[in-house]
Amino acid sequence: MDANKSLRARYYLTFGMLLVLLVATVITAEMHLGQWALQVCLLIAAMKVGLIAVVFMHLGQNAALFRIFVGAGLITCSLLFVLAGCDYLTRI
Repeated sequence: MDANKSLRARYYLTFGMLLVLLVATVITAEMHLGQWALQVCLLIAAMKVGLIAVVFMHLGQNAALFRIFVGAGLITCSLLFVLAGCDYLTRI
């Protein structure tokens, strides 16, 4: 029963943090940050993704091998985005 309360508290804390990040996203959208707007929004989105991955995918509790595979997938996805961006920039 004690573990259930701990898990429920963790989920409520995660929900609260996601709401705070949502408010930060809305405030950032209303601000005029110029060239920094994209970077700030991507940073907030990355924090949301990391929070969801750690809590709901239980990455903090899984074996190291699983974390290595998740990291390899993220690196591969990042590499594909970088290469697509470089291709786009060479065509401008």
